[in-house]
Amino acid sequence: MGPGVRFTPVTPFTGGFNAIAGWGLKGKGKLKAERLGVPYLALEDSFLARLGAGEGPYGLLGLSVDTQGVYYDARQATLIEQLIEDSTGHPVYPDAELLLSYLRATKLSKFNTLDPSVLRQPSLDGPHFQAIVVDQIADDLSIAGGFSTAETFEAMLDEAIGSYGAKAVAVKLHPYDGVDGRRGHLRTLAARRGVTSLPSTANWMTWAERTDRVFVATSNAGLEALIGGAHVTCFGVPFFAGWGLTDDRIETPRRTAKPTLAQLVYAAYEQYGLSWLPSLRRTGTAVELGRFIAANQRHAKLFGDGLTIAGFSSAKRHYIKPFLGPWKPPLRTNPSPDLPPSGTRAVWAAQVSGNARLTEEWRSQDGFFV
Repeated sequence: MGPGVRFTPVTPFTGGFNAIAGWGLKGKGKLKAERLGVPYLALEDSFLARLGAGEGPYGLLGLSVDTQGVYYDARQATLIEQLIEDSTGHPVYPDAELLLSYLRATKLSKFNTLDPSVLRQPSLDGPHFQAIVVDQIADDLSIAGGFSTAETFEAMLDEAIGSYGAKAVAVKLHPYDGVDGRRGHLRTLAARRGVTSLPSTANWMTWAERTDRVFVATSNAGLEALIGGAHVTCFGVPFFAGWGLTDDRIETPRRTAKPTLAQLVYAAYEQYGLSWLPSLRRTGTAVELGRFIAANQRHAKLFGDGLTIAGFSSAKRHYIKPFLGPWKPPLRTNPSPDLPPSGTRAVWAAQVSGNARLTEEWRSQDGFFV
């Protein structure tokens, strides 16, 4: 966030600063800012934020900073509402259409896996669900902030089953359901009603493209479903509801603009969010961050289980390690160019024998900048 930021506990605040930042509406930062008469900056994950399990190899990649409220609290006006409203006052930016197209093509979301077994899975050819109901972690602040309750989730499931039948409905559980004691609302209820829960490793955008309708309370998965082309019904008031792009059960009179989906996506991902590019050590655009995430996923797909090499000198074996990625997959050495029949493998080009089998092997050589 820059050199002018100090990290300190709330208690010893005495002054000498222009604003106080805290994580969303959690903690006492907002109250302290009000008492001291300085602005409060609500920080949250942006909508393209994480790569890998937990904090992953890079930590948080996307951050939103709201000077008016926080995006998930519809009880007051927020900066993201203002950005969406303002987006309709001018022609659609070319970058907005590019961003929307890129997100659709890459199927990136807030949470992005680096698990090579998941990345290698073929395109979905399993069952088609006519409706998907999206769960959230119990007591998440966005639920109350979007005028929803725990009962909202059962109501969504009931309507989906009533409209399509239990066999045609699936539930999307939250990625953190079951992690560190956190629980959602629908896992047990879905099982009782005979409703399928989508596999936790599945790419959400892929499922959203294949369904007709998605039910959400306030989950950002609803915006991702819109990007994927699904019809989205909002039982609560997420920031992307009320603009004419969703089927809304609660009206939001102050949201009067009618943005295109590209305008709304650009406001949320590009203008509201900050994107960090670890490889360049600077902030960048949402598309640049998307390219970084997609490149890491391609790399993990190839090398996530490690690499077996042959014909490399000891010096070159040392040089190859940084190219495998920050998660440090195993590097195995085989003394012969006749490499084992499975796993990613590479052979130094000069060591390839005339009868070497190279249909699934990499031939390696120095690049043009060495």
